[in-house]
Amino acid sequence: MIIITSYTNWLYLYSTTALGMVFFAFVGITAIIYGIKRKSEAGSHSVPLVISGIIVAIGFAYLSYQFLFLPYYGINAISWGLMLFFWIMGALLYPISKWYYGKKGLDVSMIFKEIPPE
Repeated sequence: MIIITSYTNWLYLYSTTALGMVFFAFVGITAIIYGIKRKSEAGSHSVPLVISGIIVAIGFAYLSYQFLFLPYYGINAISWGLMLFFWIMGALLYPISKWYYGKKGLDVSMIFKEIPPE
């Protein structure tokens, strides 16, 4: 992406950085929910997990807000379209792959039960 924006005037591609910020805001929210619902698994780490989740969620939600809604970052219709495209594709990819591999006899949901999906 850096090469594309360096040699062209497609600076609006930088606005897709907000996707990562929104992602980390949801990671913070996930830490809060995990710390509250799974106190027995988290043990004594439950309170620090919730506190750090709150800090991460608030921090990245604020950065996402600044990046997406303040005009001096250059957000325009094309960059919003790119971000919406990636969000929609991410939301559609799992059910489509679950259906596709389900026809072949593979249970995609087992990925989340054995190892981290990264």
